[in-house]
Amino acid sequence: MPFKKSIYAALIVLALLVFVVTPGLLGTVAKHYIERAVYLNNLNTAVTIELRDYEKSWFESHFILDIYTQDEFEEELVKVGSFPATLKHGPVTVINNQPGIGAFYLYSDSFESVNLTTPYIGYARAGFLGQVELNINIDLQSLNQSQNTPKSTTGLELSPLILSIDSDFEFERINYQILWPGFQDKNRTDTAQVENVLLTGHVERIDDLHWQGKSNASIKRLTFPANDFILNDLNLTLENFVTIDESSYRTLILAHTNAKLIKSLWNDWQQPELDVEIHNADLQAFSNLYDLAERAYLEFDSPFDEYAQLEYMAALQTSLPALFSDNATIKLKHFTFTDAQSNTEKEITGEIQFPDLPDYMDEHLISLIAKTNGTLKRKTSNGTNTIEIKNGKVTIDNRPLDFSILN
Repeated sequence: MPFKKSIYAALIVLALLVFVVTPGLLGTVAKHYIERAVYLNNLNTAVTIELRDYEKSWFESHFILDIYTQDEFEEELVKVGSFPATLKHGPVTVINNQPGIGAFYLYSDSFESVNLTTPYIGYARAGFLGQVELNINIDLQSLNQSQNTPKSTTGLELSPLILSIDSDFEFERINYQILWPGFQDKNRTDTAQVENVLLTGHVERIDDLHWQGKSNASIKRLTFPANDFILNDLNLTLENFVTIDESSYRTLILAHTNAKLIKSLWNDWQQPELDVEIHNADLQAFSNLYDLAERAYLEFDSPFDEYAQLEYMAALQTSLPALFSDNATIKLKHFTFTDAQSNTEKEITGEIQFPDLPDYMDEHLISLIAKTNGTLKRKTSNGTNTIEIKNGKVTIDNRPLDFSILN
């Protein structure tokens, strides 16, 4: 009997050690990984994060993440806002009243930007088996109402944006999912509508500066009545595989997309499908395209305003040439669709070769076009046409190209 009592006493002491001693140690570990995540973000994205006011106690810590982007001339950092966060550390964490085994629990519920406060709920939990889980739910409806929207838009209903990420402690493998059910305006039928936007994927870190992975995106419905644009049941898969050697960083990009309908002022395509490979693309330029999307979201009041559009055009004029200007090749395995106006099935295949431009010219679009060559085939029920690209000049069956190529 005394022996059993000693075992019970030992277990009680062990439990006390686990629940009392380990929180402080886990708080130190958690701070290290938060600093590591900030460091990797600042190396690989257009958004700069600063960790400040870190106050660590035994059972919880408090800190602020400041978010910055570069100004339009990329000369200095401009503050976008701040995330105040609370970090609770211990062997058991409770999320939404549900207990679970975890090393620490991060909670934040507001993004204090320069102009407004964005309501959201964000939490992260790390388990002892090396997994980190992050979930963010952004209340876009409250954000829309907080911006003094006019009465004419009070019927606008914005669904929450839900972000989920899981990773290992060293952030070498990251899985992510972004879900947005979309929005609708109950008072109007002539406004843009978005339905069921889903982005999933995973990335693997090769080193601190280079990543490769696969992304899948889908959109159930996207309409812009003012521009007579309709997109139904779009699916997109994008993969990139990185090759690193002593002289260059290159990536192989594989893209596949299909949709039920793409209709605009210029075309009405049913069942379009695209399968393309981009070989020997410049990895840094590929990353810059992601940076462009981040800047557009953080720097502009709307991603569709005139200043954002000017930024898109300026960035694409430099990023696209840099992406292809080192002997890159586009292999168009097939692009098929049915032209609804003529009820004709069409297919385009072929290959386009880009030049090896000197470094001082690799961001000049005109220089890239002037040295580009390739051959494409367009097949229809009426026969086959040959599209030739010679030093930037395009002909179809030895005649000057016109806009009928896709019609």
